[in-house]
Amino acid sequence: MGHVEAPANVNEKDLVEQVLNDALGGDVEVELVAGDSQLESDRVFKAHEARKITHVIPWRKLKGRINPPDVLTVKDKITVEGPEHLKIIYGRLRATAEWFISTLKTQLGYDNLTWKGLENASIHTCLAVSLIYAVTIAAIKMGKTEKARSIAYFK
Repeated sequence: MGHVEAPANVNEKDLVEQVLNDALGGDVEVELVAGDSQLESDRVFKAHEARKITHVIPWRKLKGRINPPDVLTVKDKITVEGPEHLKIIYGRLRATAEWFISTLKTQLGYDNLTWKGLENASIHTCLAVSLIYAVTIAAIKMGKTEKARSIAYFK
């Protein structure tokens, strides 16, 4: 998992290459990336292709455009349609991302933060990610894999 802090008015497509460069250092190998439909662009697709990374990014429904049958297409804001295997992959990866964001907000206090600078946001994000990894590792080592996503269990 990689993260980049940026001003709120930056288009997320502009951050993809920076996240990939930061996350792919050392011995990290990525085979598949999932993202929402706002990342649908040739520039993002080419960045993944250059790194030999497969992506599951649904295409938007645009007036006058017929999307290829082998890609996911956003049906409404959340639901996607397309090949079943891609819907399953997308659903599982997006569910994990949504769980992570929800956990940050509810259990780790992100919704109560007063953001005063990107440096503070970066520090808080790194601490939160470290805590989530620690909970996962502790649960697995204790043989309680069902608690791997339960920060509350370890309070």
